Amino acid sequence: MDEKTKQAIAEAKADATPEKVAQAEERIVQNGVDNNLTSLLTQIETQLQKGNLSQSDKEQLITQLNEFITGKSAFHAKAYFKKKPKIDALLAELRGGKNNHQTKSGMS
Repeated sequence: MDEKTKQAIAEAKADATPEKVAQAEERIVQNGVDNNLTSLLTQIETQLQKGNLSQSDKEQLITQLNEFITGKSAFHAKAYFKKKPKIDALLAELRGGKNNHQTKSGMS
């Protein structure tokens, strides 16, 4: 849990106004969504590092990322924008662009 979330929870416990409770709840949800995205990105990076992904595997990973990006809530959008450069680089790599995790002569 990040520090802002911990602080919001502490403030809500100390002074349980509806606004502070709502802010703490929002931060908790955002933190969870951020953690889910980080986990997904780590999973994708691990699979790319292992290499030998078929086109079908790559398409499945692209779909998972796209489903997260176009997620169910504003929390997904916020998580995406926090990690946008990393996500865009992974998507480009999965689509056959620059490959940061493997080096094969003659292939990109």
